[in-house]
Amino acid sequence: MAGRKKLDRTNLHARVAPGTGDKLKEIAQLLGYIYDNEGSTGQLLDAIASGELILIATKNR
Repeated sequence: MAGRKKLDRTNLHARVAPGTGDKLKEIAQLLGYIYDNEGSTGQLLDAIASGELILIATKNR
């Protein structure tokens, strides 16, 4: 059977503030997590979950 290989992936849906999706794609692209010439939010989240990327909390002033 020809076609794209089926990946073992899970879909995640989240309600976020307007613009958050675009901001996450921008962060992903800046960090090199890219798919189809744009930032890959999925790869970014995988990196955070696996400990490859560590977040540091800061206070917004």
